[in-house]
Amino acid sequence: MSDQPKPAPKRKSRELSIRSLLPNMVTTLSLCLGLWAIRLGFDGQFEAAVMAIIAATFLDGIDGSLARLLKSTSKLGGELDSLADFLSFGVAPVLVLYSWAFSEGPGLGWIAVLAYSICAAMRLARFNVVMLDDSYDEPLWQKGFFVGVPAPAGAGLVLLPMYLHFSDIFSLSLYPIALSFFIGFVAFMMAGTLPTFSLKKVRLKRKYILMALILVALTVAFLQAHPWVTLSILSLAYLVSIPIACLKFKKMRLQNEVTVGN
Repeated sequence: MSDQPKPAPKRKSRELSIRSLLPNMVTTLSLCLGLWAIRLGFDGQFEAAVMAIIAATFLDGIDGSLARLLKSTSKLGGELDSLADFLSFGVAPVLVLYSWAFSEGPGLGWIAVLAYSICAAMRLARFNVVMLDDSYDEPLWQKGFFVGVPAPAGAGLVLLPMYLHFSDIFSLSLYPIALSFFIGFVAFMMAGTLPTFSLKKVRLKRKYILMALILVALTVAFLQAHPWVTLSILSLAYLVSIPIACLKFKKMRLQNEVTVGN
């Protein structure tokens, strides 16, 4: 046997590149936008507060993709993303709504706010548990669906009364009880198990790519010209898509059961 000493094990470098931190920086920016929206809501700047939440929703849609693209996914990033989602989409929207419509309204409004935040927390906790369960193998046909309404979509949906108000279509703030029930409805949809479409899993055929790009460009143009009307239409379209997703999910589940049975 050789008497030479074994080389010391290499220590992992404690230095991280800026590139690897970019996804967490985007998530942190989303968190800051949620906090800023709350401040703007308390100051009565409701349109700016809603726009801050919409911007946070956009950032939430790219931080995960950015992490996978840069191969810098981490447990820290996942936990930070979940906490940012809770504040920006589970707390900020309803606090802005409360400042907008319930400052002098009935106690039912505060109950709706609490219910929404609790349902958002339960949804994010359920999602984290599923993501950490290595034994869970999601069937391929289910990958195009979410279980319930995702927190960012819930935040965009619960602000629908404010979109309608800013576009001078209809003001639900005049009916605080109805607004409270609407908030409770969105909270139920987040915590529930109804299937909803997952755009992250959508795959387009090449012949539809140009059409999709044109549709995105038109949506951006309308958002710039008529932001509140466009956001209202998008939110209503998402509501309509939920029963469609349920029917498609049921059909695909039956087809899968037939295939497995054969």
